[in-house]
Amino acid sequence: MGLNPDLRKERTGRQFPTTTSLTMSSREIAELTGKDHDNIRRDIKLMAEALSLSFEEKVEPSTGGRPSKVFALPKRESLILVSGYSVQLRARIVDRWMELEAQASVPAIPRTFAAALRLAAETQERLEAATAELWEIASQLVDLAGIQHQAGASPSSKHRP
Repeated sequence: MGLNPDLRKERTGRQFPTTTSLTMSSREIAELTGKDHDNIRRDIKLMAEALSLSFEEKVEPSTGGRPSKVFALPKRESLILVSGYSVQLRARIVDRWMELEAQASVPAIPRTFAAALRLAAETQERLEAATAELWEIASQLVDLAGIQHQAGASPSSKHRP
């Protein structure tokens, strides 16, 4: 079993992107709840089986020297996981999610000139794409208005009583 933090697999077997790329590691959940990481991993596997989800374990270096297997859970799954825990433990997880979301909502200020140029270029590309899309829509509207006019209906005649 494994969890790809960007994809969730439903009972139908189809995978779809989650609404957020924010995740919380099973290691962090263990630290916040004071529970043993192995027990958290076990709970995640049981949850995955019960919900027909597919989770991917990633190997991360551990402070103890040997690498450990860690899950990265999106918000929904981490909240489902801890819903059976005590109120205090659930509160810690909810508070941490609020911190993560607050951090993610603050746009990062480029720290280098090159990063600022990349951000400016990306912003300009998005603006140009949006402008091109608007021109395409405007062109389609003009075509539709012409078709309506040729058919004998004025664009505003539909709105008259």
